[in-house]
Amino acid sequence: MKGTAGVAAIHCFLEWFVLISLPVQSDKTLRSASKLLDEFDQHKKVFEKVCSTSIPKIHLLQHYTHSIWQFGTLDNFDTKYTKHQHIIDAKQAYLRTNKQNPIPQMVHHVEC
Repeated sequence: MKGTAGVAAIHCFLEWFVLISLPVQSDKTLRSASKLLDEFDQHKKVFEKVCSTSIPKIHLLQHYTHSIWQFGTLDNFDTKYTKHQHIIDAKQAYLRTNKQNPIPQMVHHVEC
């Protein structure tokens, strides 16, 4: 049944996300996460009829376990911190320009 494959894919992904987000990892949790990601990869094919599943963020998921083994947990492994800095460094600086050749004005704003 097609509906159950989609639900299974979402379930596997959510279970994987919960495991991979733990602040402390063990070999057992990493093996479980790898297994869940493999199951997700099997079930995600059901979505290919309505959208592409060949996007970089989905591909990068397979590297998380290795990265945790190599570097430790992924605490604060998201973009909200750099996004906030982008708002300060780019958007606010642009708003303070006269919109004529804004880049030098933005650089001046950020440096001062």
